[in-house]
Amino acid sequence: LDLHRMFGWPVEHSNKPDLEAYQSHDKEFMAYMHSIQHLSPKALIRDRTYAISENVYGPIVRGASMLGVFREQALKFLANTQTPIVYCRPPIDLIMATTKKEMEGVRENHSAIVQRYDKIMDTLEIAGAFVLRYDYTRPDAWNKLTRHLASHITSFNKAEDKIYDYFKGI
Repeated sequence: LDLHRMFGWPVEHSNKPDLEAYQSHDKEFMAYMHSIQHLSPKALIRDRTYAISENVYGPIVRGASMLGVFREQALKFLANTQTPIVYCRPPIDLIMATTKKEMEGVRENHSAIVQRYDKIMDTLEIAGAFVLRYDYTRPDAWNKLTRHLASHITSFNKAEDKIYDYFKGI
């Protein structure tokens, strides 16, 4: 919520699609379209991103991702959007201390989930995504996070303005 107050962006909570509504459609494709829809360029703060969380929780908790064959494509699309990804990642012992509060399926696999998130964030960074790791236990973390976000947003806005000016001139 502090980022919301600082940048004035609304907060959106990611949810999974109701795939039962797509009875005769390819459910994996519909899950992929859901992930794309949640990545549409908007100035907002997303609490989780379906393209990431489904690639973590699906295989570990349910044995398969609802994205199916589109798992990789959803992450590629996310990396290409240059949407800032803030990965809240305190020390592992602090994360594991919250295990009691998690829902069933997550509780038993907490360590594997953290490892999968770490691996996906590494992969997204290698793919060129803008990933900011945020360890809120460090005293300088908040200032560093907001400074990097502001800088990224400024350069993104400049690029957007150049594109707008180009098309305005046509």
